[in-house]
Amino acid sequence: MFTTRDFLIVRNRILRATGLMPNRRAKMNPYQLPESRRREGARAGLALVAIIKNERPYLEEWIAFHAMLGASAVYVYDNGSTDEGPAFLRAHDFGIPVTCLPWWSFDGIESTQVLAYAHALANFGADHRWMAFLDVDEFMMPAVGADLPATLAQFEGQPGVTMPWISFGPNGHREKPDGLVIENYTERAAWPPIPAQFNLLRFKAVVDPAEVEIAGCHEFGYRGRGVVMINEAGESIEPLAARSEGFAKAEILRLHHYFSRSEAEMAAKLEKGRVSENGRINRTTYARRIEQYRLSTHRDETALRFVAPLNARLTGGRLSGGAAID
Repeated sequence: MFTTRDFLIVRNRILRATGLMPNRRAKMNPYQLPESRRREGARAGLALVAIIKNERPYLEEWIAFHAMLGASAVYVYDNGSTDEGPAFLRAHDFGIPVTCLPWWSFDGIESTQVLAYAHALANFGADHRWMAFLDVDEFMMPAVGADLPATLAQFEGQPGVTMPWISFGPNGHREKPDGLVIENYTERAAWPPIPAQFNLLRFKAVVDPAEVEIAGCHEFGYRGRGVVMINEAGESIEPLAARSEGFAKAEILRLHHYFSRSEAEMAAKLEKGRVSENGRINRTTYARRIEQYRLSTHRDETALRFVAPLNARLTGGRLSGGAAID
Protein backbone atom coordinates (compact mmCIF):
# COMPACT_ATOMS: atom_id res chain seq x y z
CA MET A 1 0.00 0.00 0.00
CA PHE A 2 1.45 3.37 -1.06
CA THR A 3 0.56 5.75 1.77
CA THR A 4 0.73 9.53 2.05
CA ARG A 5 3.93 9.12 4.01
CA ASP A 6 5.47 7.09 1.17
CA PHE A 7 4.59 9.91 -1.22
CA LEU A 8 6.22 12.51 1.03
CA ILE A 9 9.38 10.42 1.35
CA VAL A 10 9.71 10.02 -2.43
CA ARG A 11 8.97 13.70 -2.99
CA ASN A 12 11.56 14.79 -0.42
CA ARG A 13 14.22 12.52 -1.90
CA ILE A 14 13.65 14.04 -5.34
CA LEU A 15 13.84 17.55 -3.91
CA ARG A 16 17.07 16.76 -2.07
CA ALA A 17 18.63 15.14 -5.13
CA THR A 18 17.91 18.28 -7.16
CA GLY A 19 19.24 20.56 -4.41
CA LEU A 20 15.85 22.13 -3.72
CA MET A 21 15.52 20.81 -0.19
CA PRO A 22 18.11 20.32 2.59
CA ASN A 23 18.62 16.87 4.07
CA ARG A 24 17.12 17.74 7.46
CA ARG A 25 14.93 14.66 7.79
CA ALA A 26 17.26 12.01 6.36
CA LYS A 27 17.10 10.00 9.57
CA MET A 28 13.39 9.39 8.95
CA ASN A 29 13.84 7.97 5.43
CA PRO A 30 13.38 4.19 5.32
CA TYR A 31 15.68 2.10 3.11
CA GLN A 32 14.37 -0.72 0.92
CA LEU A 33 16.26 -3.97 1.45
CA PRO A 34 17.10 -6.38 -1.38
CA GLU A 35 14.92 -9.48 -1.52
CA SER A 36 17.99 -11.61 -2.36
CA ARG A 37 19.42 -11.14 1.13
CA ARG A 38 17.20 -13.89 2.57
CA ARG A 39 18.88 -17.28 2.95
CA GLU A 40 17.58 -20.64 4.07
CA GLY A 41 19.02 -22.09 7.25
CA ALA A 42 18.84 -22.13 11.02
CA ARG A 43 18.43 -18.82 12.79
CA ALA A 44 18.93 -18.36 16.52
CA GLY A 45 19.57 -15.82 19.21
CA LEU A 46 19.49 -12.06 19.65
CA ALA A 47 22.01 -9.83 17.86
CA LEU A 48 22.58 -6.19 18.77
CA VAL A 49 23.46 -3.56 16.16
CA ALA A 50 24.92 -0.17 17.11
CA ILE A 51 26.73 2.65 15.39
CA ILE A 52 29.33 4.43 17.50
CA LYS A 53 31.58 7.46 17.54
CA ASN A 54 33.92 7.88 20.52
CA GLU A 55 32.02 5.63 22.92
CA ARG A 56 35.05 3.86 24.43
CA PRO A 57 34.14 4.53 28.12
CA TYR A 58 30.76 2.82 27.69
CA LEU A 59 31.36 -0.11 25.37
CA GLU A 60 32.50 -2.63 27.97
CA GLU A 61 29.49 -2.24 30.24
CA TRP A 62 27.00 -2.07 27.38
CA ILE A 63 28.21 -5.24 25.64
CA ALA A 64 28.84 -7.19 28.86
CA PHE A 65 25.36 -6.32 30.17
CA HIS A 66 23.57 -7.59 27.08
CA ALA A 67 25.82 -10.65 26.83
CA MET A 68 25.04 -11.45 30.46
CA LEU A 69 21.31 -11.24 29.70
CA GLY A 70 21.58 -13.60 26.73
CA ALA A 71 22.48 -11.63 23.60
CA SER A 72 24.38 -13.89 21.20
CA ALA A 73 26.21 -11.43 18.92
CA VAL A 74 27.02 -7.73 18.54
CA TYR A 75 27.68 -5.74 15.36
CA VAL A 76 29.31 -2.36 15.89
CA TYR A 77 29.61 0.20 13.08
CA ASP A 78 32.39 2.69 13.79
CA ASN A 79 31.71 6.18 12.44
CA GLY A 80 35.28 7.52 12.70
CA SER A 81 36.09 7.07 16.39
CA THR A 82 39.36 8.58 17.63
CA ASP A 83 39.25 7.22 21.19
CA GLU A 84 40.57 3.66 20.65
CA GLY A 85 37.08 2.19 20.98
CA PRO A 86 37.37 -0.01 17.87
CA ALA A 87 40.81 -1.25 18.97
CA PHE A 88 39.34 -2.17 22.34
CA LEU A 89 36.56 -4.15 20.68
CA ARG A 90 39.06 -6.05 18.53
CA ALA A 91 41.31 -6.89 21.47
CA HIS A 92 38.77 -8.35 23.88
CA ASP A 93 36.49 -11.33 24.19
CA PHE A 94 33.09 -10.60 25.67
CA GLY A 95 32.00 -14.23 25.60
CA ILE A 96 29.98 -13.63 22.42
CA PRO A 97 31.12 -12.62 18.90
CA VAL A 98 31.64 -8.87 18.52
CA THR A 99 32.14 -7.67 14.95
CA CYS A 100 33.44 -4.13 14.41
CA LEU A 101 33.20 -2.53 10.98
CA PRO A 102 34.47 0.90 9.83
CA TRP A 103 31.49 3.00 8.77
CA TRP A 104 32.41 6.51 7.74
CA SER A 105 29.71 8.74 6.30
CA PHE A 106 29.62 8.24 2.52
CA ASP A 107 26.17 9.32 1.34
CA GLY A 108 24.70 12.81 1.46
CA ILE A 109 21.07 11.73 1.11
CA GLU A 110 20.56 8.62 3.22
CA SER A 111 21.27 8.70 6.96
CA THR A 112 24.58 7.08 7.92
CA GLN A 113 22.72 5.26 10.68
CA VAL A 114 19.96 3.94 8.41
CA LEU A 115 22.55 2.62 5.95
CA ALA A 116 24.40 0.83 8.78
CA TYR A 117 21.20 -0.83 9.95
CA ALA A 118 20.31 -1.85 6.40
CA HIS A 119 23.81 -3.32 5.95
CA ALA A 120 23.46 -5.34 9.16
CA LEU A 121 20.09 -6.73 8.12
CA ALA A 122 21.26 -7.59 4.61
CA ASN A 123 24.57 -9.18 5.61
CA PHE A 124 24.02 -10.68 9.06
CA GLY A 125 20.26 -10.80 9.63
CA ALA A 126 19.78 -14.27 8.14
CA ASP A 127 21.79 -15.79 11.00
CA HIS A 128 19.65 -14.42 13.84
CA ARG A 129 16.13 -14.86 15.15
CA TRP A 130 16.07 -11.36 16.58
CA MET A 131 18.01 -8.19 15.85
CA ALA A 132 17.88 -5.08 18.05
CA PHE A 133 18.99 -1.66 16.83
CA LEU A 134 20.27 0.44 19.71
CA ASP A 135 22.67 3.17 20.73
CA VAL A 136 25.27 2.57 23.44
CA ASP A 137 23.23 4.69 25.87
CA GLU A 138 20.25 2.33 25.49
CA PHE A 139 19.85 -0.88 27.52
CA MET A 140 17.27 -3.60 26.84
CA MET A 141 15.87 -4.30 30.29
CA PRO A 142 13.49 -7.17 31.14
CA ALA A 143 10.79 -5.62 33.27
CA VAL A 144 10.45 -8.74 35.42
CA GLY A 145 12.44 -11.67 34.00
CA ALA A 146 16.16 -12.30 34.28
CA ASP A 147 17.16 -12.68 30.63
CA LEU A 148 16.33 -11.44 27.14
CA PRO A 149 15.69 -14.74 25.29
CA ALA A 150 12.87 -15.69 27.67
CA THR A 151 11.48 -12.17 27.44
CA LEU A 152 11.54 -12.15 23.64
CA ALA A 153 9.92 -15.59 23.52
CA GLN A 154 6.73 -13.86 24.62
CA PHE A 155 6.65 -12.07 21.24
CA GLU A 156 7.19 -15.18 19.15
CA GLY A 157 4.25 -14.50 16.87
CA GLN A 158 5.27 -10.92 16.06
CA PRO A 159 7.67 -9.65 13.34
CA GLY A 160 9.03 -7.04 15.73
CA VAL A 161 8.53 -5.15 18.97
CA THR A 162 8.71 -1.40 19.40
CA MET A 163 10.54 -0.45 22.61
CA PRO A 164 9.69 3.01 23.98
CA TRP A 165 12.36 5.10 25.65
CA ILE A 166 12.28 5.33 29.42
CA SER A 167 14.52 8.37 29.84
CA PHE A 168 17.08 8.61 32.64
CA GLY A 169 18.74 11.97 33.36
CA PRO A 170 21.91 13.31 35.06
CA ASN A 171 20.88 12.13 38.55
CA GLY A 172 22.67 15.12 40.08
CA HIS A 173 26.08 14.20 38.64
CA ARG A 174 28.08 17.11 37.24
CA GLU A 175 31.08 14.94 36.26
CA LYS A 176 31.28 11.30 35.19
CA PRO A 177 31.05 9.19 38.36
CA ASP A 178 32.89 5.93 39.03
CA GLY A 179 30.89 2.75 38.61
CA LEU A 180 28.28 1.46 36.20
CA VAL A 181 25.82 3.50 34.20
CA ILE A 182 22.94 1.27 35.32
CA GLU A 183 24.04 1.82 38.93
CA ASN A 184 24.65 5.58 38.90
CA TYR A 185 21.51 6.74 37.10
CA THR A 186 18.29 5.80 38.86
CA GLU A 187 16.28 8.99 38.22
CA ARG A 188 13.96 8.89 35.22
CA ALA A 189 11.18 10.87 33.63
CA ALA A 190 7.58 9.91 34.32
CA TRP A 191 6.41 6.60 32.90
CA PRO A 192 3.99 6.56 31.24
CA PRO A 193 5.03 10.04 30.09
CA ILE A 194 2.95 12.98 31.21
CA PRO A 195 1.71 15.23 28.37
CA ALA A 196 4.37 17.87 29.13
CA GLN A 197 7.09 15.25 28.48
CA PHE A 198 5.70 14.27 25.10
CA ASN A 199 8.98 14.77 23.21
CA LEU A 200 10.81 12.31 25.47
CA LEU A 201 8.77 9.47 23.99
CA ARG A 202 10.70 7.95 21.11
CA PHE A 203 11.11 4.32 20.09
CA LYS A 204 13.68 1.72 19.07
CA ALA A 205 12.93 -1.78 17.80
CA VAL A 206 13.89 -5.41 18.06
CA VAL A 207 12.88 -7.22 14.88
CA ASP A 208 12.73 -10.56 13.13
CA PRO A 209 15.26 -9.93 10.32
CA ALA A 210 13.45 -12.36 7.99
CA GLU A 211 10.32 -10.21 8.17
CA VAL A 212 11.93 -6.80 7.59
CA GLU A 213 11.69 -5.27 4.12
CA ILE A 214 12.52 -1.65 4.97
CA ALA A 215 15.17 -0.40 7.40
CA GLY A 216 15.00 2.83 9.38
CA CYS A 217 16.39 4.31 12.60
CA HIS A 218 13.30 4.21 14.81
CA GLU A 219 10.92 2.31 12.55
CA PHE A 220 10.92 -0.67 10.19
CA GLY A 221 8.77 -2.02 7.39
CA TYR A 222 7.57 -5.63 7.61
CA ARG A 223 6.35 -8.03 4.96
CA GLY A 224 2.65 -7.54 4.38
CA ARG A 225 2.36 -4.75 6.95
CA GLY A 226 4.32 -1.79 5.60
CA VAL A 227 6.14 0.63 7.89
CA VAL A 228 4.46 0.30 11.29
CA MET A 229 5.20 0.33 15.01
CA ILE A 230 4.21 -2.84 16.90
CA ASN A 231 3.86 -2.76 20.68
CA GLU A 232 4.10 -5.54 23.28
CA ALA A 233 0.45 -6.43 22.82
CA GLY A 234 0.95 -6.96 19.08
CA GLU A 235 -0.97 -3.79 18.21
CA SER A 236 0.36 -1.97 15.15
CA ILE A 237 0.08 1.69 14.28
CA GLU A 238 1.53 4.11 11.73
CA PRO A 239 4.75 5.74 13.02
CA LEU A 240 3.36 9.26 13.04
CA ALA A 241 0.61 8.11 15.43
CA ALA A 242 2.83 6.03 17.74
CA ARG A 243 2.85 8.66 20.47
CA SER A 244 -0.90 8.45 20.84
CA GLU A 245 -2.07 7.72 24.37
CA GLY A 246 -1.99 4.07 25.35
CA PHE A 247 0.10 2.69 22.48
CA ALA A 248 3.53 2.66 24.17
CA LYS A 249 3.87 -0.31 26.52
CA ALA A 250 6.82 -1.47 28.64
CA GLU A 251 5.35 -4.04 31.02
CA ILE A 252 7.46 -6.89 29.61
CA LEU A 253 10.51 -5.27 28.01
CA ARG A 254 11.84 -1.81 28.87
CA LEU A 255 14.39 0.29 26.99
CA HIS A 256 16.39 2.33 29.48
CA HIS A 257 17.70 5.40 27.68
CA TYR A 258 20.53 7.09 29.60
CA PHE A 259 20.28 10.08 27.29
CA SER A 260 22.45 12.52 29.22
CA ARG A 261 24.47 10.69 31.87
CA SER A 262 26.36 13.41 33.81
CA GLU A 263 26.27 17.07 32.80
CA ALA A 264 29.89 16.88 31.59
CA GLU A 265 29.16 13.80 29.50
CA MET A 266 26.11 15.46 27.99
CA ALA A 267 28.28 18.41 26.94
CA ALA A 268 30.79 16.05 25.32
CA LYS A 269 27.96 14.26 23.50
CA LEU A 270 26.74 17.54 22.04
CA GLU A 271 30.26 18.45 20.95
CA LYS A 272 30.84 15.31 18.88
CA GLY A 273 27.55 15.56 16.92
CA ARG A 274 24.98 12.93 15.96
CA VAL A 275 25.60 10.03 13.63
CA SER A 276 21.92 9.93 12.63
CA GLU A 277 22.14 13.49 11.30
CA ASN A 278 25.46 12.95 9.45
CA GLY A 279 27.30 15.04 12.05
CA ARG A 280 24.76 17.81 12.60
CA ILE A 281 23.25 18.47 15.98
CA ASN A 282 20.44 20.72 17.16
CA ARG A 283 21.40 21.97 20.62
CA THR A 284 17.97 23.51 21.10
CA THR A 285 16.42 20.05 20.83
CA TYR A 286 18.64 18.70 23.61
CA ALA A 287 18.04 21.75 25.81
CA ARG A 288 14.29 21.23 25.40
CA ARG A 289 14.67 17.54 26.24
CA ILE A 290 16.43 18.35 29.52
CA GLU A 291 13.85 21.01 30.33
CA GLN A 292 10.97 18.59 29.77
CA TYR A 293 12.74 15.83 31.67
CA ARG A 294 12.97 17.97 34.80
CA LEU A 295 9.20 18.58 34.87
CA SER A 296 8.56 15.17 36.44
CA THR A 297 11.22 12.77 37.72
CA HIS A 298 10.99 9.53 39.69
CA ARG A 299 13.39 7.04 41.25
CA ASP A 300 13.62 3.76 39.35
CA GLU A 301 15.64 0.80 40.68
CA THR A 302 14.67 -1.74 38.02
CA ALA A 303 18.25 -2.14 36.80
CA LEU A 304 19.90 -2.43 40.21
CA ARG A 305 19.28 -6.18 40.42
CA PHE A 306 21.81 -6.60 37.61
CA VAL A 307 24.62 -4.51 39.17
CA ALA A 308 26.25 -7.24 41.28
CA PRO A 309 26.32 -9.96 38.58
CA LEU A 310 27.51 -7.45 35.97
CA ASN A 311 30.34 -6.26 38.21
CA ALA A 312 31.29 -9.90 38.80
CA ARG A 313 31.32 -10.53 35.05
CA LEU A 314 33.47 -7.46 34.37
CA THR A 315 36.01 -8.28 37.06
CA GLY A 316 36.00 -12.05 36.76
CA GLY A 317 38.50 -12.40 33.93
CA ARG A 318 35.82 -12.72 31.30
CA LEU A 319 37.52 -10.35 28.84
CA SER A 320 40.68 -11.74 27.25
CA GLY A 321 40.94 -11.64 23.42
CA GLY A 322 38.93 -11.55 20.19
CA ALA A 323 38.65 -10.69 16.51
CA ALA A 324 36.77 -8.36 14.19
CA ILE A 325 36.51 -7.18 10.59
CA ASP A 326 38.85 -4.36 9.57
